[in-house]
Amino acid sequence: MTMVCVQVHGATAAVGFAGSQGNFELNVYKPVIFTTSCISVTLITDACQGYVEYMIKGIEVDRAKLDWYVKNSLMLVTALAPKVVNDHRLVNVKLEIALRACESYRSGCAVNLDAYHGHGF
Repeated sequence: MTMVCVQVHGATAAVGFAGSQGNFELNVYKPVIFTTSCISVTLITDACQGYVEYMIKGIEVDRAKLDWYVKNSLMLVTALAPKVVNDHRLVNVKLEIALRACESYRSGCAVNLDAYHGHGF
């Protein structure tokens, strides 16, 4: 897919350059523009059809793995940022949460934030 994108990007440059050229306001580059545009559309169409056929069709969600990623992600700490960022009294609590989250993440344990619900978030 990325190779197709590179090819189409190059074709776009060719079409742009051809469109900027012309002798005596006659655009003799229209065949280049038309052919390059048609080839680009065909490339994108074929690439998308192949992507759907060989990459997307048949994909199923691994709910257990998804649940593991959600429970062990540092995004839980990031979600708390808007609630504690303006409260200067919670600086030590924020630091402790961040340190515990990093330790949990490194050790492979779930990030547990239940102990911090009494601090206003």
